Amino acid sequence: MDKIIIDVPFISSVALNLFLLAVIALLAWYCMKLLKKIYFITDTIGAVNDRTGEFMNHLEQVHSMDTYYGDQTIQALIQHSKELKNFIEDYKLDVMPDDHSLQIDFPEDKKDVDEEETE
Repeated sequence: MDKIIIDVPFISSVALNLFLLAVIALLAWYCMKLLKKIYFITDTIGAVNDRTGEFMNHLEQVHSMDTYYGDQTIQALIQHSKELKNFIEDYKLDVMPDDHSLQIDFPEDKKDVDEEETE
């Protein structure tokens, strides 16, 4: 009878640990899946931004040709493509901040920290 009392907590502890390990593995898999999606989105936004820039440059080249110089339709397309490119760049900065905005200034050594505390 004493052996059963000792075995029940041990078995329940092992079962609980196995369940928690399965939950952790499931969460790790889900995090990896989310990270892959985020990488895909950031890569796609960069590609869209690049293609929009190429389109804008192409429109400007067409507009500068003698045949189309001063054409209001092409000028409106150029303006619209610039606005679209700016919108995509703003969205890109909102979704993926650049490295400069993520930098945190840490004191180089303890001497700098002591000087800041005395001020």
